[in-house]
Amino acid sequence: MATSQGSEAIAQHSLRITDVVNEPLAFLTPIGGYENMPLVSLEEAVKPLVPLLPAVQSHAYVAKQRCEHPTDDLTSDESASIMLYTMSWVPEDKCLYVALNKTLRSSENRDQNLKPWYLYLRLFLNALYRLPPLRGIAYRGVKLNIKERYHKDKLIVWWAFSSTTITLDVLQSEQFLGLTGERTIFNIEYESARDIRNHSFFPCEDELLLMAATQFKVISKLNQGNLCIIHLRETPPPFPLLHPVPLIVPPVHGPVLQEPIASANVSTSPKLSKPEHRNRDLEENISKQKGKSCVDLCSKNLTAQDMEIVVYYLMFNNQFDFTGMKWLIFKTTSLFSGTHKQNGANEKENQNKTLTTLNPEVNKIGDEGARHLADALTHNTTLTTLNLEVNKIGDEGARHLADALTHNTTLTTLNLSSNKIGHEGARHLADALRHNASLTTLNLEMNQIGDEGARHLADALTHNTTLTTLYLRGNQIGDEGARHLADALTHNTTLTTLDLSRNKIGDEGARHLADALRHNTTLTTLDLSWNEIGDEGARHLADALTHNATLTTLDLSHLADALTHNTTLTTLCLSGN
Repeated sequence: MATSQGSEAIAQHSLRITDVVNEPLAFLTPIGGYENMPLVSLEEAVKPLVPLLPAVQSHAYVAKQRCEHPTDDLTSDESASIMLYTMSWVPEDKCLYVALNKTLRSSENRDQNLKPWYLYLRLFLNALYRLPPLRGIAYRGVKLNIKERYHKDKLIVWWAFSSTTITLDVLQSEQFLGLTGERTIFNIEYESARDIRNHSFFPCEDELLLMAATQFKVISKLNQGNLCIIHLRETPPPFPLLHPVPLIVPPVHGPVLQEPIASANVSTSPKLSKPEHRNRDLEENISKQKGKSCVDLCSKNLTAQDMEIVVYYLMFNNQFDFTGMKWLIFKTTSLFSGTHKQNGANEKENQNKTLTTLNPEVNKIGDEGARHLADALTHNTTLTTLNLEVNKIGDEGARHLADALTHNTTLTTLNLSSNKIGHEGARHLADALRHNASLTTLNLEMNQIGDEGARHLADALTHNTTLTTLYLRGNQIGDEGARHLADALTHNTTLTTLDLSRNKIGDEGARHLADALRHNTTLTTLDLSWNEIGDEGARHLADALTHNATLTTLDLSHLADALTHNTTLTTLCLSGN
Protein backbone atom coordinates (compact mmCIF):
# COMPACT_ATOMS: atom_id res chain seq x y z
CA MET A 1 0.00 0.00 0.00
CA ALA A 2 2.79 2.39 0.93
CA THR A 3 4.59 1.53 -2.29
CA SER A 4 1.46 2.20 -4.34
CA GLN A 5 0.88 5.57 -2.67
CA GLY A 6 4.56 6.44 -3.12
CA SER A 7 4.34 5.71 -6.84
CA GLU A 8 1.20 7.80 -7.13
CA ALA A 9 2.89 10.67 -5.28
CA ILE A 10 5.83 10.60 -7.69
CA ALA A 11 3.52 10.45 -10.71
CA GLN A 12 1.43 13.41 -9.57
CA HIS A 13 4.45 15.43 -8.50
CA SER A 14 5.99 14.79 -11.92
CA LEU A 15 2.81 15.89 -13.67
CA ARG A 16 2.62 19.18 -11.74
CA ILE A 17 6.32 19.99 -12.17
CA THR A 18 6.50 19.19 -15.89
CA ASP A 19 3.29 20.87 -17.08
CA VAL A 20 5.21 24.11 -17.67
CA VAL A 21 4.98 23.38 -21.39
CA ASN A 22 1.33 24.50 -21.22
CA GLU A 23 2.18 28.06 -20.17
CA PRO A 24 1.26 30.68 -22.81
CA LEU A 25 4.02 33.03 -21.50
CA ALA A 26 2.26 36.04 -23.05
CA PHE A 27 0.85 38.91 -21.00
CA LEU A 28 -2.83 38.22 -20.38
CA THR A 29 -5.27 40.31 -18.36
CA PRO A 30 -4.72 40.29 -14.57
CA ILE A 31 -6.46 37.59 -12.56
CA GLY A 32 -9.18 38.85 -10.22
CA GLY A 33 -12.86 38.94 -9.33
CA TYR A 34 -12.66 36.71 -6.26
CA GLU A 35 -11.19 39.27 -3.85
CA ASN A 36 -14.56 40.60 -2.65
CA MET A 37 -16.13 37.18 -2.16
CA PRO A 38 -16.87 35.99 1.39
CA LEU A 39 -14.53 33.56 3.12
CA VAL A 40 -16.54 30.33 3.43
CA SER A 41 -15.96 26.70 4.36
CA LEU A 42 -14.36 24.34 1.86
CA GLU A 43 -17.68 22.53 1.48
CA GLU A 44 -19.36 25.78 0.39
CA ALA A 45 -16.40 26.86 -1.74
CA VAL A 46 -16.51 23.78 -4.00
CA LYS A 47 -20.29 23.68 -4.58
CA PRO A 48 -20.12 25.93 -7.69
CA LEU A 49 -17.46 23.58 -9.10
CA VAL A 50 -19.61 20.43 -9.08
CA PRO A 51 -20.90 20.93 -12.68
CA LEU A 52 -17.26 21.20 -13.80
CA LEU A 53 -15.72 18.62 -11.44
CA PRO A 54 -18.31 15.98 -10.48
CA ALA A 55 -16.00 14.26 -7.94
CA VAL A 56 -14.79 17.41 -6.20
CA GLN A 57 -17.10 17.18 -3.17
CA SER A 58 -15.98 13.68 -2.18
CA HIS A 59 -12.33 14.69 -2.44
CA ALA A 60 -13.01 17.86 -0.47
CA TYR A 61 -14.57 15.70 2.25
CA VAL A 62 -11.43 13.53 2.45
CA ALA A 63 -9.18 16.60 2.55
CA LYS A 64 -11.23 18.15 5.35
CA GLN A 65 -11.05 14.98 7.44
CA ARG A 66 -7.27 14.82 7.02
CA CYS A 67 -6.84 18.45 8.06
CA GLU A 68 -8.58 18.43 11.43
CA HIS A 69 -5.44 19.64 13.21
CA PRO A 70 -3.47 21.74 10.69
CA THR A 71 -0.12 23.40 11.29
CA ASP A 72 1.09 26.92 10.41
CA ASP A 73 -1.87 28.46 12.27
CA LEU A 74 -4.17 27.71 9.34
CA THR A 75 -7.78 26.72 9.86
CA SER A 76 -9.01 23.28 8.87
CA ASP A 77 -10.74 24.76 5.80
CA GLU A 78 -7.63 26.68 4.71
CA SER A 79 -5.35 23.67 5.07
CA ALA A 80 -7.86 21.42 3.30
CA SER A 81 -8.12 23.86 0.38
CA ILE A 82 -4.39 23.39 -0.20
CA MET A 83 -4.62 19.62 0.18
CA LEU A 84 -7.48 19.48 -2.32
CA TYR A 85 -5.28 21.30 -4.83
CA THR A 86 -2.58 18.61 -4.48
CA MET A 87 -5.00 15.66 -4.87
CA SER A 88 -5.58 13.91 -8.17
CA TRP A 89 -8.28 11.70 -9.62
CA VAL A 90 -9.55 10.43 -12.94
CA PRO A 91 -10.41 11.56 -15.44
CA GLU A 92 -7.41 13.86 -15.25
CA ASP A 93 -9.12 16.81 -16.92
CA LYS A 94 -11.76 16.74 -14.14
CA CYS A 95 -9.08 16.96 -11.45
CA LEU A 96 -9.10 20.29 -9.57
CA TYR A 97 -5.52 21.47 -10.12
CA VAL A 98 -5.58 20.50 -13.81
CA ALA A 99 -8.88 22.29 -14.45
CA LEU A 100 -7.96 25.36 -12.38
CA ASN A 101 -4.58 25.86 -14.02
CA LYS A 102 -6.04 25.31 -17.49
CA THR A 103 -8.53 28.09 -16.77
CA LEU A 104 -5.85 30.43 -15.43
CA ARG A 105 -3.74 29.92 -18.57
CA SER A 106 -6.60 30.51 -20.97
CA SER A 107 -6.88 33.76 -22.90
CA GLU A 108 -10.44 33.09 -24.07
CA ASN A 109 -13.29 34.14 -21.76
CA ARG A 110 -11.09 33.63 -18.72
CA ASP A 111 -12.93 36.18 -16.57
CA GLN A 112 -16.23 34.41 -17.25
CA ASN A 113 -14.79 30.92 -16.85
CA LEU A 114 -13.22 31.82 -13.50
CA LYS A 115 -16.51 32.79 -11.85
CA PRO A 116 -17.33 29.29 -10.54
CA TRP A 117 -13.85 29.28 -8.97
CA TYR A 118 -14.24 32.54 -7.04
CA LEU A 119 -15.22 31.06 -3.66
CA TYR A 120 -12.50 28.41 -3.83
CA LEU A 121 -9.85 30.91 -4.94
CA ARG A 122 -10.84 33.24 -2.10
CA LEU A 123 -10.25 30.47 0.44
CA PHE A 124 -7.18 28.99 -1.29
CA LEU A 125 -5.43 32.36 -1.61
CA ASN A 126 -6.29 33.31 1.96
CA ALA A 127 -4.50 30.12 3.03
CA LEU A 128 -1.46 30.68 0.80
CA TYR A 129 -1.04 34.33 1.80
CA ARG A 130 -1.02 33.31 5.46
CA LEU A 131 2.04 31.16 4.78
CA PRO A 132 5.35 33.06 4.79
CA PRO A 133 6.81 33.94 1.37
CA LEU A 134 10.12 32.20 0.75
CA ARG A 135 13.21 33.09 -1.27
CA GLY A 136 15.69 30.71 -2.82
CA ILE A 137 16.37 28.43 -5.79
CA ALA A 138 13.97 25.81 -7.13
CA TYR A 139 13.65 23.71 -10.26
CA ARG A 140 11.10 22.41 -12.73
CA GLY A 141 11.39 21.03 -16.22
CA VAL A 142 9.97 19.12 -19.16
CA LYS A 143 11.15 16.34 -21.47
CA LEU A 144 11.19 18.66 -24.46
CA ASN A 145 13.47 21.36 -25.80
CA ILE A 146 11.45 24.56 -25.42
CA LYS A 147 14.35 27.04 -25.34
CA GLU A 148 13.04 28.89 -28.40
CA ARG A 149 10.08 30.14 -26.36
CA TYR A 150 12.33 31.81 -23.78
CA HIS A 151 14.42 34.76 -24.95
CA LYS A 152 17.22 36.24 -22.86
CA ASP A 153 16.31 39.45 -20.95
CA LYS A 154 12.60 39.08 -21.78
CA LEU A 155 9.82 39.14 -19.20
CA ILE A 156 7.45 36.18 -19.12
CA VAL A 157 4.54 35.17 -16.89
CA TRP A 158 3.56 31.74 -15.62
CA TRP A 159 -0.18 32.17 -15.13
CA ALA A 160 -0.91 28.91 -13.35
CA PHE A 161 0.07 27.91 -9.84
CA SER A 162 3.47 26.32 -10.46
CA SER A 163 4.87 23.34 -8.59
CA THR A 164 8.65 23.18 -8.21
CA THR A 165 11.18 20.98 -6.47
CA ILE A 166 14.01 22.21 -4.27
CA THR A 167 16.14 19.18 -5.18
CA LEU A 168 17.73 19.02 -8.63
CA ASP A 169 18.27 15.27 -8.23
CA VAL A 170 14.49 14.83 -8.29
CA LEU A 171 14.29 16.25 -11.81
CA GLN A 172 17.18 14.11 -13.02
CA SER A 173 15.61 10.88 -11.77
CA GLU A 174 14.05 8.51 -14.30
CA GLN A 175 10.57 9.15 -12.86
CA PHE A 176 10.85 12.80 -13.96
CA LEU A 177 13.21 13.90 -16.76
CA GLY A 178 16.00 11.35 -16.59
CA LEU A 179 19.48 11.94 -17.97
CA THR A 180 18.94 11.33 -21.69
CA GLY A 181 16.90 12.77 -24.53
CA GLU A 182 15.63 16.30 -25.08
CA ARG A 183 15.16 18.09 -21.76
CA THR A 184 14.66 21.62 -20.47
CA ILE A 185 15.38 22.45 -16.83
CA PHE A 186 14.39 25.77 -15.27
CA ASN A 187 16.69 27.15 -12.58
CA ILE A 188 14.31 29.51 -10.76
CA GLU A 189 15.25 32.33 -8.38
CA TYR A 190 12.00 32.74 -6.50
CA GLU A 191 10.97 35.55 -4.15
CA SER A 192 7.47 34.57 -3.00
CA ALA A 193 7.11 30.79 -3.04
CA ARG A 194 5.05 28.93 -0.43
CA ASP A 195 6.05 25.72 1.32
CA ILE A 196 2.88 23.62 1.21
CA ARG A 197 4.35 20.31 2.38
CA ASN A 198 2.53 20.47 5.73
CA HIS A 199 -0.77 20.64 3.85
CA SER A 200 -0.12 18.41 0.84
CA PHE A 201 -1.80 15.07 0.16
CA PHE A 202 1.74 13.84 -0.58
CA PRO A 203 3.79 15.57 2.16
CA CYS A 204 6.97 13.58 1.50
CA GLU A 205 7.70 15.45 -1.74
CA ASP A 206 10.08 18.44 -1.67
CA GLU A 207 7.52 20.68 -3.32
CA LEU A 208 7.25 24.47 -3.24
CA LEU A 209 4.36 26.30 -4.85
CA LEU A 210 4.83 29.46 -6.91
CA MET A 211 1.84 31.80 -6.91
CA ALA A 212 -0.28 32.15 -10.03
CA ALA A 213 0.64 35.01 -12.39
CA THR A 214 4.27 35.11 -11.28
CA GLN A 215 6.47 37.23 -13.54
CA PHE A 216 10.04 36.20 -14.39
CA LYS A 217 12.96 37.63 -16.31
CA VAL A 218 14.94 35.26 -18.50
CA ILE A 219 18.50 35.68 -17.26
CA SER A 220 20.34 33.13 -19.39
CA LYS A 221 20.11 29.95 -21.47
CA LEU A 222 22.76 27.23 -21.43
CA ASN A 223 22.88 24.34 -23.91
CA GLN A 224 24.61 21.10 -22.93
CA GLY A 225 23.90 18.60 -25.67
CA ASN A 226 20.27 17.55 -25.39
CA LEU A 227 19.86 19.49 -22.16
CA CYS A 228 18.91 23.17 -22.03
CA ILE A 229 19.11 25.02 -18.70
CA ILE A 230 17.11 28.26 -18.49
CA HIS A 231 17.77 30.63 -15.60
CA LEU A 232 14.69 32.61 -14.49
CA ARG A 233 14.50 35.31 -11.83
CA GLU A 234 11.21 36.35 -10.24
CA THR A 235 10.67 40.05 -10.87
CA PRO A 236 7.55 41.53 -9.29
CA PRO A 237 5.53 43.64 -11.76
CA PRO A 238 4.70 47.29 -10.94
CA PHE A 239 1.03 46.31 -10.65
CA PRO A 240 -0.31 42.96 -9.39
CA LEU A 241 -1.19 40.40 -12.05
CA LEU A 242 -2.86 38.28 -9.36
CA HIS A 243 -5.20 40.48 -7.37
CA PRO A 244 -4.43 40.12 -3.65
CA VAL A 245 -7.18 39.16 -1.25
CA PRO A 246 -7.98 41.13 1.91
CA LEU A 247 -6.39 38.74 4.37
CA ILE A 248 -8.83 37.42 6.96
CA VAL A 249 -7.67 35.55 10.04
CA PRO A 250 -10.63 33.47 11.22
CA PRO A 251 -11.45 33.60 14.95
CA VAL A 252 -9.19 31.48 17.12
CA HIS A 253 -10.62 29.95 20.26
CA GLY A 254 -8.75 30.85 23.41
CA PRO A 255 -7.82 33.92 25.44
CA VAL A 256 -7.01 37.21 23.81
CA LEU A 257 -5.08 40.08 25.26
CA GLN A 258 -7.05 42.09 27.73
CA GLU A 259 -6.44 45.54 29.11
CA PRO A 260 -3.29 45.75 31.27
CA ILE A 261 -4.01 45.66 34.96
CA ALA A 262 -3.75 49.07 36.54
CA SER A 263 -0.66 49.53 38.66
CA ALA A 264 0.97 52.46 40.32
CA ASN A 265 4.25 51.24 38.88
CA VAL A 266 3.16 51.63 35.26
CA SER A 267 4.33 54.88 33.74
CA THR A 268 1.69 57.35 32.60
CA SER A 269 3.83 58.29 29.60
CA PRO A 270 1.80 58.68 26.38
CA LYS A 271 4.02 56.02 24.84
CA LEU A 272 2.48 53.50 27.22
CA SER A 273 -1.16 54.46 26.70
CA LYS A 274 -3.30 51.49 25.73
CA PRO A 275 -4.08 51.41 21.98
CA GLU A 276 -7.75 51.60 21.10
CA HIS A 277 -7.19 49.51 17.98
CA ARG A 278 -7.63 45.75 18.44
CA ASN A 279 -6.29 42.86 16.37
CA ARG A 280 -7.36 39.55 17.86
CA ASP A 281 -4.96 37.42 15.80
CA LEU A 282 -1.98 39.65 16.54
CA GLU A 283 -2.78 39.67 20.24
CA GLU A 284 -3.07 35.89 20.23
CA ASN A 285 0.25 35.65 18.39
CA ILE A 286 1.96 37.89 20.93
CA SER A 287 0.60 35.87 23.82
CA LYS A 288 1.95 32.64 22.32
CA GLN A 289 5.45 34.13 22.03
CA LYS A 290 5.66 35.36 25.62
CA GLY A 291 9.08 34.93 27.15
CA LYS A 292 10.94 34.64 23.84
CA SER A 293 13.93 36.83 23.07
CA CYS A 294 13.03 36.72 19.36
CA VAL A 295 9.47 37.52 18.27
CA ASP A 296 8.52 36.67 14.68
CA LEU A 297 5.60 38.59 13.16
CA CYS A 298 6.53 37.93 9.53
CA SER A 299 3.78 38.12 6.89
CA LYS A 300 0.89 38.79 9.26
CA ASN A 301 -0.65 41.58 7.16
CA LEU A 302 0.15 44.06 9.93
CA THR A 303 -0.67 47.75 9.55
CA ALA A 304 0.48 50.97 11.20
CA GLN A 305 -2.25 50.63 13.83
CA ASP A 306 -1.07 47.13 14.63
CA MET A 307 2.35 48.56 15.46
CA GLU A 308 0.74 50.38 18.38
CA ILE A 309 -0.16 46.97 19.80
CA VAL A 310 3.33 45.61 19.12
CA VAL A 311 5.02 48.56 20.79
CA TYR A 312 2.69 48.59 23.77
CA TYR A 313 2.91 44.91 24.66
CA LEU A 314 6.35 43.89 23.36
CA MET A 315 8.65 46.87 23.80
CA PHE A 316 7.33 47.92 27.19
CA ASN A 317 6.65 45.77 30.21
CA ASN A 318 2.85 45.76 30.37
CA GLN A 319 0.62 43.17 32.01
CA PHE A 320 -2.32 41.20 30.74
CA ASP A 321 -5.34 39.58 32.34
CA PHE A 322 -6.11 36.19 30.84
CA THR A 323 -9.34 34.82 32.37
CA GLY A 324 -8.45 36.36 35.69
CA MET A 325 -4.82 35.17 35.75
CA LYS A 326 -2.25 37.94 36.14
CA TRP A 327 1.10 37.57 34.45
CA LEU A 328 3.73 39.52 32.56
CA ILE A 329 4.09 38.92 28.84
CA PHE A 330 7.81 38.45 29.36
CA LYS A 331 9.66 37.54 32.53
CA THR A 332 11.19 40.67 33.94
CA THR A 333 11.88 41.90 37.41
CA SER A 334 8.49 41.50 39.03
CA LEU A 335 6.37 44.54 39.56
CA PHE A 336 4.57 42.64 42.28
CA SER A 337 7.55 41.28 44.21
CA GLY A 338 6.72 43.43 47.20
CA THR A 339 9.37 45.98 46.34
CA HIS A 340 7.27 48.95 45.30
CA LYS A 341 9.12 51.64 43.41
CA GLN A 342 8.45 55.28 44.03
CA ASN A 343 5.98 57.07 41.80
CA GLY A 344 7.72 58.76 38.88
CA ALA A 345 10.31 56.00 38.47
CA ASN A 346 12.20 55.99 35.19
CA GLU A 347 9.95 54.50 32.48
CA LYS A 348 12.83 52.27 31.36
CA GLU A 349 11.97 50.10 34.36
CA ASN A 350 8.72 49.28 32.57
CA GLN A 351 10.34 48.02 29.40
CA ASN A 352 10.52 44.45 28.24
CA LYS A 353 13.95 43.32 29.45
CA THR A 354 14.28 40.12 27.39
CA LEU A 355 13.15 41.01 23.85
CA THR A 356 16.26 41.39 21.68
CA THR A 357 15.00 40.60 18.16
CA LEU A 358 11.78 41.85 16.56
CA ASN A 359 10.87 40.58 13.11
CA PRO A 360 7.76 42.18 11.56
CA GLU A 361 9.04 41.77 7.98
CA VAL A 362 6.79 41.50 4.91
CA ASN A 363 3.88 43.53 6.27
CA LYS A 364 2.53 46.97 5.39
CA ILE A 365 3.23 49.17 8.39
CA GLY A 366 4.25 52.17 6.25
CA ASP A 367 5.67 55.44 7.56
CA GLU A 368 3.19 55.70 10.42
CA GLY A 369 4.01 52.23 11.68
CA ALA A 370 7.70 53.08 11.50
CA ARG A 371 6.96 56.14 13.64
CA HIS A 372 5.40 54.01 16.38
CA LEU A 373 8.45 51.73 16.41
CA ALA A 374 10.79 54.72 16.38
CA ASP A 375 9.06 56.24 19.40
CA ALA A 376 9.69 53.02 21.32
CA LEU A 377 13.29 52.71 20.10
CA THR A 378 14.07 56.12 21.52
CA HIS A 379 13.66 54.70 25.03
CA ASN A 380 14.17 50.95 24.55
CA THR A 381 17.38 49.48 26.00
CA THR A 382 17.12 45.78 25.06
CA LEU A 383 16.33 45.42 21.34
CA THR A 384 19.41 44.62 19.26
CA THR A 385 17.87 43.51 15.93
CA LEU A 386 14.93 45.03 14.05
CA ASN A 387 13.88 43.56 10.69
CA LEU A 388 11.53 45.81 8.69
CA GLU A 389 12.09 44.28 5.24
CA VAL A 390 9.22 44.75 2.74
CA ASN A 391 7.00 47.10 4.75
CA LYS A 392 6.15 50.00 2.40
CA ILE A 393 8.32 52.39 4.41
CA GLY A 394 9.24 55.62 2.61
CA ASP A 395 11.51 58.55 3.38
CA GLU A 396 9.24 59.80 6.19
CA GLY A 397 9.41 56.46 7.95
CA ALA A 398 13.17 56.46 7.51
CA ARG A 399 13.29 59.92 9.11
CA HIS A 400 11.44 58.70 12.20
CA LEU A 401 13.76 55.71 12.55
CA ALA A 402 16.81 57.91 12.03
CA ASP A 403 15.68 60.23 14.81
CA ALA A 404 15.40 57.22 17.12
CA LEU A 405 18.89 56.03 16.20
CA THR A 406 20.39 59.30 17.41
CA HIS A 407 19.17 58.38 20.92
CA ASN A 408 19.18 54.57 20.93
CA THR A 409 22.33 52.91 22.28
CA THR A 410 21.56 49.19 21.95
CA LEU A 411 20.27 48.43 18.43
CA THR A 412 23.03 46.76 16.40
CA THR A 413 21.18 45.52 13.30
CA LEU A 414 18.55 47.34 11.23
CA ASN A 415 17.10 45.75 8.08
CA LEU A 416 15.13 48.11 5.83
CA SER A 417 15.60 46.18 2.58
CA SER A 418 12.94 46.25 -0.15
CA ASN A 419 11.23 49.43 0.99
CA LYS A 420 11.14 52.80 -0.80
CA ILE A 421 13.14 55.19 1.36
CA GLY A 422 14.85 56.80 -1.67
CA HIS A 423 17.75 59.23 -1.47
CA GLU A 424 15.93 61.38 1.09
CA GLY A 425 15.50 58.43 3.43
CA ALA A 426 19.16 57.57 2.94
CA ARG A 427 20.05 61.15 3.90
CA HIS A 428 18.12 60.90 7.18
CA LEU A 429 19.79 57.61 8.07
CA ALA A 430 23.19 58.98 7.12
CA ASP A 431 22.67 61.88 9.52
CA ALA A 432 21.88 59.37 12.26
CA LEU A 433 25.04 57.36 11.52
CA ARG A 434 27.12 60.43 12.34
CA HIS A 435 25.86 60.25 15.94
CA ASN A 436 24.91 56.62 16.54
CA ALA A 437 27.54 54.50 18.27
CA SER A 438 25.87 51.08 18.41
CA LEU A 439 24.62 50.12 14.93
CA THR A 440 26.97 47.63 13.25
CA THR A 441 24.80 46.28 10.39
CA LEU A 442 22.56 48.33 8.09
CA ASN A 443 20.65 46.69 5.23
CA LEU A 444 19.26 49.12 2.64
CA GLU A 445 18.96 46.74 -0.31
CA MET A 446 16.39 47.56 -3.00
CA ASN A 447 15.50 51.07 -1.79
CA GLN A 448 16.07 53.24 -4.88
CA ILE A 449 18.63 55.45 -3.14
CA GLY A 450 20.67 56.09 -6.32
CA ASP A 451 23.92 58.04 -6.53
CA GLU A 452 22.65 60.82 -4.28
CA GLY A 453 21.73 58.40 -1.52
CA ALA A 454 25.14 56.76 -1.86
CA ARG A 455 26.76 60.19 -1.46
CA HIS A 456 24.92 60.83 1.82
CA LEU A 457 25.92 57.45 3.20
CA ALA A 458 29.51 57.92 2.06
CA ASP A 459 29.71 61.22 3.92
CA ALA A 460 28.48 59.48 7.06
CA LEU A 461 31.05 56.70 6.71
CA THR A 462 33.86 59.22 6.99
CA HIS A 463 32.64 59.99 10.54
CA ASN A 464 31.06 56.74 11.73
CA THR A 465 33.29 54.38 13.70
CA THR A 466 30.94 51.47 14.50
CA LEU A 467 29.24 50.30 11.29
CA THR A 468 30.90 47.14 9.97
CA THR A 469 28.39 45.85 7.39
CA LEU A 470 26.48 47.85 4.76
CA TYR A 471 24.18 46.23 2.19
CA LEU A 472 23.32 48.44 -0.82
CA ARG A 473 22.32 45.76 -3.33
CA GLY A 474 19.96 46.78 -6.14
CA ASN A 475 19.88 50.55 -5.54
CA GLN A 476 20.59 51.95 -9.03
CA ILE A 477 23.99 53.21 -7.89
CA GLY A 478 26.26 54.18 -10.79
CA ASP A 479 29.83 55.37 -11.21
CA GLU A 480 29.19 58.64 -9.36
CA GLY A 481 27.85 56.84 -6.32
CA ALA A 482 30.76 54.41 -6.45
CA ARG A 483 33.15 57.38 -6.45
CA HIS A 484 31.62 58.79 -3.26
CA LEU A 485 31.76 55.42 -1.54
CA ALA A 486 35.34 54.92 -2.68
CA ASP A 487 36.30 58.26 -1.14
CA ALA A 488 34.74 57.12 2.12
CA LEU A 489 36.67 53.84 2.05
CA THR A 490 39.96 55.70 1.96
CA HIS A 491 39.12 57.23 5.36
CA ASN A 492 36.86 54.69 7.06
CA THR A 493 38.59 52.21 9.37
CA THR A 494 35.69 50.03 10.57
CA LEU A 495 33.63 48.83 7.58
CA THR A 496 34.46 45.20 6.74
CA THR A 497 31.61 44.24 4.37
CA LEU A 498 30.16 46.30 1.51
CA ASP A 499 27.55 44.83 -0.85
CA LEU A 500 27.13 46.80 -4.09
CA SER A 501 25.76 43.96 -6.21
CA ARG A 502 23.03 44.46 -8.83
CA ASN A 503 23.73 48.16 -9.32
CA LYS A 504 24.86 50.14 -12.38
CA ILE A 505 28.55 50.49 -11.65
CA GLY A 506 30.77 50.49 -14.73
CA ASP A 507 34.49 50.65 -15.42
CA GLU A 508 34.85 54.19 -14.06
CA GLY A 509 33.22 53.26 -10.78
CA ALA A 510 35.41 50.17 -10.57
CA ARG A 511 38.48 52.39 -11.02
CA HIS A 512 37.46 54.58 -8.07
CA LEU A 513 36.87 51.55 -5.88
CA ALA A 514 40.17 50.04 -6.97
CA ASP A 515 41.99 53.22 -5.93
CA ALA A 516 40.31 53.00 -2.53
CA LEU A 517 41.36 49.37 -2.09
CA ARG A 518 44.99 50.41 -2.43
CA HIS A 519 44.64 52.46 0.76
CA ASN A 520 41.88 50.75 2.76
CA THR A 521 43.11 48.33 5.43
CA THR A 522 39.86 47.02 6.95
CA LEU A 523 37.45 45.94 4.18
CA THR A 524 37.38 42.15 3.87
CA THR A 525 34.32 41.57 1.64
CA LEU A 526 33.29 43.53 -1.46
CA ASP A 527 30.41 42.32 -3.65
CA LEU A 528 30.31 43.87 -7.13
CA SER A 529 28.46 41.07 -8.91
CA TRP A 530 25.80 41.85 -11.52
CA ASN A 531 26.99 45.36 -12.34
CA GLU A 532 28.19 46.75 -15.67
CA ILE A 533 31.92 46.31 -15.13
CA GLY A 534 33.92 45.30 -18.18
CA ASP A 535 37.50 44.22 -18.76
CA GLU A 536 38.92 47.68 -18.04
CA GLY A 537 37.23 47.93 -14.67
CA ALA A 538 38.27 44.40 -13.84
CA ARG A 539 41.89 45.26 -14.63
CA HIS A 540 41.76 48.23 -12.25
CA LEU A 541 40.50 45.97 -9.48
CA ALA A 542 43.04 43.31 -10.38
CA ASP A 543 45.86 45.85 -10.06
CA ALA A 544 44.51 46.95 -6.69
CA LEU A 545 44.61 43.38 -5.42
CA THR A 546 48.35 43.30 -5.85
CA HIS A 547 48.59 46.04 -3.20
CA ASN A 548 45.65 45.27 -0.90
CA ALA A 549 46.46 42.95 2.01
CA THR A 550 43.09 42.67 3.76
CA LEU A 551 40.37 41.81 1.21
CA THR A 552 39.44 38.13 1.47
CA THR A 553 36.20 37.97 -0.56
CA LEU A 554 35.58 39.73 -3.87
CA ASP A 555 32.57 38.89 -6.02
CA LEU A 556 33.35 39.87 -9.65
CA SER A 557 34.98 38.38 -12.73
CA HIS A 558 38.09 38.77 -14.95
CA LEU A 559 40.51 38.78 -12.03
CA ALA A 560 42.55 35.65 -12.65
CA ASP A 561 45.74 37.57 -13.52
CA ALA A 562 45.78 39.29 -10.15
CA LEU A 563 45.70 36.01 -8.28
CA THR A 564 49.32 35.33 -9.12
CA HIS A 565 50.34 38.32 -6.95
CA ASN A 566 47.62 38.46 -4.27
CA THR A 567 48.35 36.50 -1.08
CA THR A 568 45.14 36.93 0.94
CA LEU A 569 42.12 36.35 -1.34
CA THR A 570 40.31 33.14 -0.32
CA THR A 571 36.96 33.41 -2.13
CA LEU A 572 36.30 34.45 -5.73
CA CYS A 573 32.85 34.34 -7.38
CA LEU A 574 32.80 34.81 -11.17
CA SER A 575 29.13 35.60 -11.79
CA GLY A 576 27.05 38.13 -13.64
CA ASN A 577 29.68 40.32 -15.32
